[in-house]
Amino acid sequence: MDDGIQIIPRPRSVEPGTGRCATRAPWRMHPATMADAAVAHLLTRLEVVVECDPSLPRRTLRIGTAVAAAPLVAKRQGYGLAIDRDGVVLIGHDDHGFHYGLVTLEQLRGEDGTWPAVVIADWPALAIRYHHDDVSRRQVSTLDDFRRIVRLLARFKISHYTLYLEDMVRLGGHPEIGATRGALSADEIAAIVAEGALHRVEVFPTFQLIGHQEHLLAMPRYAHLGRRVFQPMSSLDPANPAVRAFLAPVIAEVAARFPSPLFHMGFDETQGVDDDAFIAHANWCAGQLVALGKTPLMWVDMLCNGFGHQALARLHPAIVPVNWQYEPGAGTVPHQRELEAQGRPVWGLAGYNTWGRFLPDQPAVEGHLATWVRQLAADGREDGALGGSQWGDGGCESGREPWGLIAAFAEAAWSGAQARPADRDRRFQGAFYDAALPGVTRVQGEWSRQLRQGSDVLFTQHHRGPQAMVRAAAWSAAPSDDDLAHDERLIDR
Repeated sequence: MDDGIQIIPRPRSVEPGTGRCATRAPWRMHPATMADAAVAHLLTRLEVVVECDPSLPRRTLRIGTAVAAAPLVAKRQGYGLAIDRDGVVLIGHDDHGFHYGLVTLEQLRGEDGTWPAVVIADWPALAIRYHHDDVSRRQVSTLDDFRRIVRLLARFKISHYTLYLEDMVRLGGHPEIGATRGALSADEIAAIVAEGALHRVEVFPTFQLIGHQEHLLAMPRYAHLGRRVFQPMSSLDPANPAVRAFLAPVIAEVAARFPSPLFHMGFDETQGVDDDAFIAHANWCAGQLVALGKTPLMWVDMLCNGFGHQALARLHPAIVPVNWQYEPGAGTVPHQRELEAQGRPVWGLAGYNTWGRFLPDQPAVEGHLATWVRQLAADGREDGALGGSQWGDGGCESGREPWGLIAAFAEAAWSGAQARPADRDRRFQGAFYDAALPGVTRVQGEWSRQLRQGSDVLFTQHHRGPQAMVRAAAWSAAPSDDDLAHDERLIDR
């Protein structure tokens, strides 16, 4: 049923009323609430008249003379909102909840400045909902684009934003690192963090402390830090004392750039490092971060795929394991239960599956996201943490900003079982483009179906290059070596 609530993510409980609220009365709230920087910024953007009312409780908003009662939502980040013909009442459970209620109020406001009569009780299915942005694979944003990303994440009630950084931070004493690849300066990072604070989006780094350092180790000055294997080096060598001498000040410098208590250490897909060396290095890195007041996170695919889930017990107790799984099987997420059985909270990282292709398979991604949320929110849990990952390796049109999928992730992680995939495209387009575009939905769906292929085929295409993608788009099939050789000859001409 269409109840007229065309926003992303879908609120958990919606009771439509009758008519619309057209009051132009001032927005009244407690002075402490008005002093909140994120609230003040949002109110400025809305261009409304605000009055200080010390008689109101904190995190309460009244507009006009509404008689409807806003629900009291005793849930973390929750809020209750009541709108009738005469006014508006908003009550936030905490600072985040009040802010998210204001975001909903902004989204509900029509072009004529009126609101639909409705009663909403809303709270997130998962406590932490983060967007993972790969800026290390030839698609680093401009500063204006980073700010825009933060604003859109806030609109979709995504709580955290992490930048995936390999060599993409300008470091004092190492001016050559990332210099030719658009590495972020201290001022740029500060601007991104500040934009996040204005919109209540916490920005934290994912900074690789052992693996995926191909660019760094290809530089003569740093080649001695790498673990030598059968292919070009990508992992630091934890047995080399020079690695810790290099990393200690780098960790401190990067940690200082991001005020968030969270620091993701990477540690995925490490090459040539056994379990003892891997765990010892992870624990040393975690110790450095804990001394700086940070909570260390790390991917644990090396445990899941080699060292064993039980190796989690050998990791520093402060480490929060992160299970990245981009193609969960039906009903369960691989390794999640085994990791949780080791006795510590385990974050999740889902995938938009935009890499190595023109368009992602949106129905498959939606099922994948639902599987993740269903498992993390099982048994009424509301303390789960899930990210949506946008990787840059081999992605084409959807590699930079797959906003439709980010919206799908936002709704899955917030709305849980109340998510409504059937009309989400229409709601997303209304929020993102200010108009429903059914033709776009139809074309994207058709292209996704035509380009649907298994991950093994996509991996092969990724390593063959863009001409393989063109062939796949034209034929809906993986090209042969002879086809690609023919294309190369044409290109050479």
